Amino acid sequence: MKDKKQDLDEVHKREQEDQRKVERITNRGITDQYGGQDFVLKVEDSFQITGRGTVVTGNVLSGEARVGETAEVITETTSLTSRISGIESFRKTKEKAVEGENVGLCLRDVTKKQLQGQVTVVIRR
Repeated sequence: MKDKKQDLDEVHKREQEDQRKVERITNRGITDQYGGQDFVLKVEDSFQITGRGTVVTGNVLSGEARVGETAEVITETTSLTSRISGIESFRKTKEKAVEGENVGLCLRDVTKKQLQGQVTVVIRR
């Protein structure tokens, strides 16, 4: 019985490692599409806040963004322009988001319905 459990644990570990490899390759592919100085946020989730805008959360893959900057929101079917009206990280308000951080960006003039499929926020430098 232990051998079977150990085998399953080993298979599960290999699957997790493979998933992490795929994630790294995907993230590298996203950042390779843009210049090294560009701000790139891979969106993991989004939600609407009435009166404030739409908040997108995710990991900053490269560059930095500041409150007030104009960003391009790229979906699988379209590209939208929005202004960053707020940045938060772990419930703390920030003035800028930098590479490696998990952040939430509050975006104006974008609705949750417009953010379908894989979404990336980009500021080209």
